[in-house]
Amino acid sequence: MCKPVASVSEGDCLKMQGDTSMQRCKAVLDRLRVRKVLAVVTLAGFVVGCSSSPPEPVVKSHLSGSISVAAAVDSSGNFEGFSVVVASLGEAGLDTLGIGFTERDGRFAFDIEAPAKGVYPVAIRRHGEIVKQGQVVVADGDSATLSIELPTGRPLTIRSAENGAWMAYRNTKAAHAANVRRMAGTGSLDAEMLSASVHQTANILWNLGETYPGTMGADLGRVESVVMLATWDDSIAVSRLRALPADAPGIVEAVRAGWRSAQRLAGVDSALATIAWFRDRSADPAARAALFAERIVALMDGDRIDEARTAARELASADNGNDVPETWRAWGEAALYEIDTLQPGLQAPDFAAVARDGSRFALSELTSGLVVLEFYTPDSEEYQQELPLRMQFDQIAGPESLQIISVSLEPDADLNDAFIDSRNLPGVHIVAEGGAEGELASLYNVRSVPKRFLIQDGRIVSKYHGRTLGAVVDDARALLNASS
Repeated sequence: MCKPVASVSEGDCLKMQGDTSMQRCKAVLDRLRVRKVLAVVTLAGFVVGCSSSPPEPVVKSHLSGSISVAAAVDSSGNFEGFSVVVASLGEAGLDTLGIGFTERDGRFAFDIEAPAKGVYPVAIRRHGEIVKQGQVVVADGDSATLSIELPTGRPLTIRSAENGAWMAYRNTKAAHAANVRRMAGTGSLDAEMLSASVHQTANILWNLGETYPGTMGADLGRVESVVMLATWDDSIAVSRLRALPADAPGIVEAVRAGWRSAQRLAGVDSALATIAWFRDRSADPAARAALFAERIVALMDGDRIDEARTAARELASADNGNDVPETWRAWGEAALYEIDTLQPGLQAPDFAAVARDGSRFALSELTSGLVVLEFYTPDSEEYQQELPLRMQFDQIAGPESLQIISVSLEPDADLNDAFIDSRNLPGVHIVAEGGAEGELASLYNVRSVPKRFLIQDGRIVSKYHGRTLGAVVDDARALLNASS
């Protein structure tokens, strides 16, 4: 599986301390730029970046436009020799989905045939070198245009309804992230301000459905609106979730966030009913299996352990008759392990590791106080968005009362260094040997990130999946207040 790209910039390089040199950081950035062209992110059926062994093309679109060169660089007026390539990365290598070549005046036009609706890498090449790269939405019947004068430092802009919606979606999220970073940098970030920013962004994302109806960006924007609000405004999150169709792209992500809001508002039965409504109406076997897994999680969260165990056994069974993909059967087996080993009230599994500063660490050595054990990867967007909230742990307790143990499941040491060294994150930092496939990830059944555990006196108090750091902060503050 390809990986999303870690959020590391040249600005991060400039902030790095210690033995991380600019030369080393730029080597990391070069690696990330390559990943940006060939990486895959799969979101509820949308192929974003690449695909594996694509089937017969089912989605066709058109791209046309012109490429020129500034007269100060080339005054010949001959713009032949540029190629515009849309591709994906399959198991057999690079798959070209469409390619066009410029005429003397710089014009080009070509059709794109892709295995699925999605966002794919696009590159402009000349003389064997990539001179510009970006992304293009490929959607059935969409006709897009690209006009650019080289060289330019501006991002590649592709115009069409689909690409406009995608850019609006991405720009809205980027503006929110920049606003949060700005507030955090000035020390003015608090829960009220963060809530206001979340609500504003969530409303803009939701309204993309009116501005760009039927587009991928609008569909993803509405899903993201539900996900963002689920930790800030349960009523609106549930209301918007119920307005989404059962076959909406990204619906599993929306339901995953929304059922927790339903549970907080009306209890576990409401959460289960929410999941069941979408699962019963989904025609996608993979989505149905994922929603069945969410039902198991909801049962565990609702302390209905016997029902959760029965459902997990059903999901893990090879003859369950539900057309469940093999990966979800493995998920069911892992859920059985979590039910028996990682429930609140049970002893937290002990482990020993070497922290990034070289010191040895064992969980069992922390015999008093609270521990927040979190698993993440540097490229987890959910984890990055919660970093301002994470700094609030410093405000509620010192290290003698609250320890934060952060475990990165990214095996690439350079990416971990680039991410951690450029941020002042309190706590003990560990890079898990073997990453997501290693023993530590298996010990705590980490199958998605971020995942967190609140541990007191060696026992699990609560566990948290996804974008739930606000709940961790609130629970930790309540426990510390109760013990003071």
